[in-house]
Amino acid sequence: MHHASSRLRPWAQLTTGRPAALRSPPGAAAVAGAVAELQRCDAVTLVPSTLHGAWDLGGMFDARHETLHVDAEVYPVLRIAEMRARSHGVAVRNITHHDPTALKRSIGGDTRRPVVLVDGLCSGCGAPAPLGPYLAAVRPRGGLIVVDDTQAVGILGVPGGGVSAWGRGGGGSLRHHGLELAPDVLLLTSMAKALGAPLAAIGGSRALVERYERDAFTRVHCSPPSVAAIRALEHALSVNDHSGERRRRHVATAVRRLRSGLRRLGVAVDGGPFPVQSLTPLPRTAAVLLHRGLLDAGICSVPQLCARGRAGRAVFLLTAASSDIDVDMALHAIAQSPQLPSLRRAGTQANVVA
Repeated sequence: MHHASSRLRPWAQLTTGRPAALRSPPGAAAVAGAVAELQRCDAVTLVPSTLHGAWDLGGMFDARHETLHVDAEVYPVLRIAEMRARSHGVAVRNITHHDPTALKRSIGGDTRRPVVLVDGLCSGCGAPAPLGPYLAAVRPRGGLIVVDDTQAVGILGVPGGGVSAWGRGGGGSLRHHGLELAPDVLLLTSMAKALGAPLAAIGGSRALVERYERDAFTRVHCSPPSVAAIRALEHALSVNDHSGERRRRHVATAVRRLRSGLRRLGVAVDGGPFPVQSLTPLPRTAAVLLHRGLLDAGICSVPQLCARGRAGRAVFLLTAASSDIDVDMALHAIAQSPQLPSLRRAGTQANVVA
């Protein structure tokens, strides 16, 4: 989405000069209410970014009474919450990616309240988190699931009648899993990905959100979201209402076109139906050469290092602006790349190992 200033409601000043703890920016309450309706939370508060939100969440956990159980593939922003919690003495346990059985084992006989950190939609494998089974594991202990829903909002929605496996509405994980108004799920969501508005939201039960607002360090010591960003989110929600389904259909078609073309080239790709598509990892030198070759061909991919920097891979981000020509140019560049044989071999080896 794009939010030209001419399409937004005007504002008198970017900021009031006061922290959010003293005064909410103009329009913040109304837009937060609209986000709560989209995500089906009881309450939402707006924050400048997920980094601000994760920092504050990490300070909310109690070393005496809570244990963090962290999904092994969690997005790095939630690791900020984990690191801050560790610094306060909170016990942290890593669990296998999207594995409810591993979560149950991790909880075991621990008498402390379990808190799970997980992404609503994994940008690596493209799969939604198993929130239902996770809740079944933590609810008997009065637990909480903290979900980074950044990748899910604007993509996942109510199942049935939607786009591919995504569903309708783009409301994110609670809508997708039928967990509307769940009191034991707390959402941390950047609106800068699918919705293109540079701010974030903390959403959940009113009690949880009020506790966050009361305790959040950054609401006192950092600037709140700018009024311009709030206006952009207001516009994004309107755009999602009247053209979100068309945009999601377009992205889903682009993803299918890219994956189908890569299969014809014999190149393995991760990401499922999600708009983030990752090629098979290559040795670092080959990955860098592939990335440079794509740039020379006019294709911008994200170079992602893995395995402690010894390997890397090209990652493609598809959007509602991705045309058939864009996708075909990327496929042509890969087909002409000297690294194509390496991609094919790496994909074959990965399949054998799997």
